[in-house]
Amino acid sequence: MSGLDVLHLYDSQMAESLRVEAPAGFSAELGRRLRSQMPQISQRMEAAILEEVSRYGADPGRYRQPVLQRCRLATRMFVRILTTGRPPGRREIGVVQVIARSLARDGEPLEPLLHALRIGLRLGWDDTVRVSLDHPAAPPELMLPLAAQVFEYIDQLSSRIAEAYATEVEERARAQVINESALFEDLIAGRAGADRVEARAVERPSVALALAPGGKDPATSRRVADSVAGRMRSRFPRSVEGQRGGVAVWLLAREPVAAALEAAAAGAEVAFGFSSASEQVPLGRAVDEAVVAARLGVELGQKGLPAIIEYPRVYAYAALRSDPVGMARYHAAMLSPLADHPALLKTLQQYFAVNRSVSRTAALVHRHRQSVIYRLQKAAHLLNIDLADAEATFRLEAAVRTLPDGPGAA
Repeated sequence: MSGLDVLHLYDSQMAESLRVEAPAGFSAELGRRLRSQMPQISQRMEAAILEEVSRYGADPGRYRQPVLQRCRLATRMFVRILTTGRPPGRREIGVVQVIARSLARDGEPLEPLLHALRIGLRLGWDDTVRVSLDHPAAPPELMLPLAAQVFEYIDQLSSRIAEAYATEVEERARAQVINESALFEDLIAGRAGADRVEARAVERPSVALALAPGGKDPATSRRVADSVAGRMRSRFPRSVEGQRGGVAVWLLAREPVAAALEAAAAGAEVAFGFSSASEQVPLGRAVDEAVVAARLGVELGQKGLPAIIEYPRVYAYAALRSDPVGMARYHAAMLSPLADHPALLKTLQQYFAVNRSVSRTAALVHRHRQSVIYRLQKAAHLLNIDLADAEATFRLEAAVRTLPDGPGAA
């Protein structure tokens, strides 16, 4: 609804309300005097608002006309209240709520409007007092209760404006989430055309990025994930966000820069997994791969925070985990001889986690190098393998690294 439409609607309601006899204590004569000066009062309101409300004053070409229209509306409403003494009615409240909702739809902040309302109230009351002093002057016993009544009514309108604005913002945010979710699903299913992507002002995505929080406490992990996700939205405004299996996923136009992810994580214990789509890899599959990479980043205890993992780096782990029954049999066949030797298994885990460095393993398990060498030799003897045999060592490392506790957690 345009500003003029609002004015016409209110004028018709005001004319109807003025046909009702004013109650005792309100001056029809005072209202008549003010009505004769409404254009001048509106102009004074407009000038004061453009001067005192910085947002409106900074761009008068954009705001002068709507400000003037609202000043005219405020003047009419003010006079109606003074003349009849009746509180804002349902239709009258609806008129100001239309204005509040239109501001929210246009992305305009609410505070400048409320500031302007306070300025208009101040000037409106100043003019009321000035006019009341003209001959014949309004008696003081009329003006004091009149002031209280007017300010109470303006407070009611202010609260209704704020409620309508908040409702519109909430409804639009909810619709935005629904639209975003639908666009995400359509993109990964290959159903979204270029027109929908352009309409949302996002770039055509080719990379899926997933976020998985670390930590063992679910409530804390959720808070961490929500906090990081909030920073992600500000850093990747032209992305599309969705959910896959309870994991937050962003669809990006290109591979993310590590520095941007580190800044979004802000030191939190999280893992980012990403995968690129191509002619051979649909975007939907890239999303699934990114989720797997992020979860494995947490599970495998990747060093450095945040962990940033491209799916091909963890493909071997992902492939093994795709067959959990077979993987359990694999673990039993390869590692059962160490079931009664947890220290040996822990040494193997640390040994493979640090790229088979005996010195670094010794530091991690708090033993001398010779003790580590002895443990490795004893484990190899029990497992009946030769650690110098590349194929045998590969099979052992794969088994150790895919244990449920991770390579360095035991």
